[in-house]
Formats: sequence, C-alpha cells, structure tokens
Amino acid sequence: MEIAEDVLKKVAETTGGEYFRATNNKSLRDIYARIDKLEKSKIQVNVFRNKYDRYPWIINSRRHFATDGDNFKINNITFKTIIL
Repeated sequence: MEIAEDVLKKVAETTGGEYFRATNNKSLRDIYARIDKLEKSKIQVNVFRNKYDRYPWIINSRRHFATDGDNFKINNITFKTIIL
C-alpha cells in the first residue's frame, strides 16, 4: 500500500506530534508501548441519560385533584404540586 509518508511526517512535525508507521504486528506493539509511555492527560467525560417518568399515570391523575401547594408521597418521594 502506497502512502504519502513525507506528508504525514510533515503534519506530525507541524502539529507537534509524532509519526509512527507499523509494518508488522511486532512494530505495532512497540508503537503502542511507546505511546503508552507518553504523558497522560486527564479528560472529563460527560454522560447523558434519557429520563422518563416511572409513574406518569399517578402524577397525571393526581394533577387533576391537587390544589397549589399539596404534597403527596410515592415510594418515599415527596412531591409538591404546583399548578401552572
């Protein structure tokens, strides 16, 4: 496979990186070992989850009978009703 090795080396040099080329499994393992010894940076990972109402039918039915400021409990969770 033909690659533009000179261009890749120039990109690595320009960006302050290093160019690695593995031609077999051993050289690839050596490259990974070398990269693993480089300075490690801490990263922050944000995890997002979809939330959903577990008991929407209870909350919706309670909404019809609640007045502003009423409290009610479901599974030890206290809900304060606010009429908008």
